[in-house]
Amino acid sequence: MSIIGLYAFSGCGGLSSVVIPNSVTSVGDYAFQNCNGLTSITIPDSVNAFGPNVFTGCSHLVTFNVSLAMQAFLSQYRSALGIVKLFNTSSSFPNNPSVLLSDLTSVGVLNSIATNPTFVMAFAGAIKTYTNFGISFQGPSGAVGPQGPAGQTGPQGSVGQFVPSTVLTNTAFLESLASNPVFVNALVNQLASNANNFLISSKALQTLSFPVIPTQTYVANKTLTLKVASSANLKPVVFSCLNPAVGTISNNILRLIGVGTTTVTASQAGNSFYNPVTAVQTLIVK
Repeated sequence: MSIIGLYAFSGCGGLSSVVIPNSVTSVGDYAFQNCNGLTSITIPDSVNAFGPNVFTGCSHLVTFNVSLAMQAFLSQYRSALGIVKLFNTSSSFPNNPSVLLSDLTSVGVLNSIATNPTFVMAFAGAIKTYTNFGISFQGPSGAVGPQGPAGQTGPQGSVGQFVPSTVLTNTAFLESLASNPVFVNALVNQLASNANNFLISSKALQTLSFPVIPTQTYVANKTLTLKVASSANLKPVVFSCLNPAVGTISNNILRLIGVGTTTVTASQAGNSFYNPVTAVQTLIVK
C-alpha cells in the first residue's frame, strides 16, 4: 500500500493509535477526519504528500511519532492539516555538535543543519523575504589567514577557519548561514536529491487526459458528453468553447450550434498541492 485515500478512516471513532507503514507515500484529504478516539500516530519520512484537513476533528490527537524533518513540516502546515496539538515523542537532536563551517559537502552535516528547528525558522524567513532564496545575498566574509612570505615562488598562507564549539546551537550563526550563497546552493542540491525531505516544497504538476473529439456531422441540438480526467484526481474540470456559433457547453455537455471549426478547452484550477492545468482539442462540425 502506497496511498491512504480520501476519507479512508473518516469517522472511525474506535481508532486510538495508528502506525503508517514505510510503504505509504501519500495521505489523502480528510483521511482521519473526526477520529475522536485517536491519540497517537506514527508517520514515516516516506510520506511526502498530505491532503488538506487530514486530522480535522481529531481533538485528542496530540502525540506524533515523527522525525524532526516531518515535525517541521507538520508544524508549518498545522492549520491546513487540522492538527490541534503537536507533541513529538520520537525525535532527538545532539546537544553539543562541533562542525567545520567549510565542510559543506558532507551529507551528514547538511542533514543535521537542515533538520535543526532554529535553522529551519531562519531559512523559512529567508525564503519568504527573498524570492531567489537568498542566493544573491552574500553573508559576511570570514577572517582571512595570514599572507605567506613574499617571493617568486613563495607559498600562500593558509586561510583561517571558523570552528565554533556549538555551531548548531548558535542562533546568529544559523541565521547568517541561511543567506550564505555557498551553503544555500549546497543545501538546495541536497534537498533536490532527497525524496523524503519536507523542508522545501513546491506544487506538483498535474495533467489532463482529454481525448480527441471526432469530426461531427451537424444535426440540430445534437449533444456530446466531454470526458476529461486529472492525473491528480482533482475536480471540477471546467470546459469552454471558443466559438459559440459552432458549439456551446454546459457543465460537460457540448451542444452543436452550427457548421465550422473551433477549439474546446478543459481547465482544472489546482489546489494547495497541485498547479493549474489546461488541455485543448479541436472541434470540427461539417
